[in-house]
Amino acid sequence: MKIVVMFLSIVIALNVAACAAAQQQESSDSNTAPASASNVAIPALPASLSGRWYSQDRIYSQIWKVVNKGNGSGSIDYYAIRTGCSMFNIPVKIEYDGVTLKITATGPMPCATRWEAILTRKGDEFEGVIRHDISTSSQYREFNTTVK
Repeated sequence: MKIVVMFLSIVIALNVAACAAAQQQESSDSNTAPASASNVAIPALPASLSGRWYSQDRIYSQIWKVVNKGNGSGSIDYYAIRTGCSMFNIPVKIEYDGVTLKITATGPMPCATRWEAILTRKGDEFEGVIRHDISTSSQYREFNTTVK
């Protein structure tokens, strides 16, 4: 009987020690800062990006460029297919989170009231779409684009 009581005392002591060690580990884990996206550096946005846009049917194609002036601002040069509607040095708002780049025209534009590009970073270039209301045809209001 004495041996059984001693054995049970040892088992209980080991369980108590194991529980205390587990609680201490949980406590130290909760004091460690969790990994978060805020700890990851956002890749820098280049000072300028240029490339081509293409109509969905690939009939039309032209070049465009955005200049990043910092602090979320910049300008675009955009060659349009409609005569007199190309835009040069138009102010834009630039939003970039390291993956998605959104460029929205903020200044007066010939032939348009709305112009935006929504792009996704793919390595050293960005792919996405440009949307605007320059064309009178809804078929030519969204264009695929790649810039770098």
